[in-house]
Amino acid sequence: MFGAMTVLKMWIETYGIPESLYCDKKNAFVPTREPTDTELLNGITRPKSHFGRACDRLGIDVIAANSPQAKGRVERNQGLDQDRLVKELRLATISSLEQANAFLVSTYLPHMNGMFSRPPGNTDDSHVRDGLVKLDDILCLEYDRKVSNDYIVRFEARLFQILPEINPKPRPGDAVLIFWKNNPLPVKKLKTIFDD
Repeated sequence: MFGAMTVLKMWIETYGIPESLYCDKKNAFVPTREPTDTELLNGITRPKSHFGRACDRLGIDVIAANSPQAKGRVERNQGLDQDRLVKELRLATISSLEQANAFLVSTYLPHMNGMFSRPPGNTDDSHVRDGLVKLDDILCLEYDRKVSNDYIVRFEARLFQILPEINPKPRPGDAVLIFWKNNPLPVKKLKTIFDD
């Protein structure tokens, strides 16, 4: 998930926000599960992954590859890269990550793209360039949690106490995210039996 978010952030910073993304039908991109009761009560009939919610906020339409032909094309490309890139790195006597990254950008990708890319039917650039979007606030993982009666939020076997300086403070029973009402939620981590 972090890899997909990182690649999308790099793409947006370089080219702008794309109109749509064509991706594999994996739970990281397009969940195949049924909605939970809570999601149904909130009017969500198609569950979204963290990646899908971020794309929604950015106005990106996520198109899942539904046909075997589309999936096969993606898999063949990855298989070719996994096989060929290693051989090309050996031939170029590259032994460090920095050298490999430089080789990938300067030599390997331009060569492979030249061999396999096809010109688009429409050459108009549909990317939206918006310097006001705070990508770090959008391209993140969010988890719904409920505030307990003593203003504690549980996350991954850890307890976080909501500090009194937030105004207005979420009430017990409220659902909170990493950001609550567009403000960072001030919390302090409480010691639990799971802590070292």
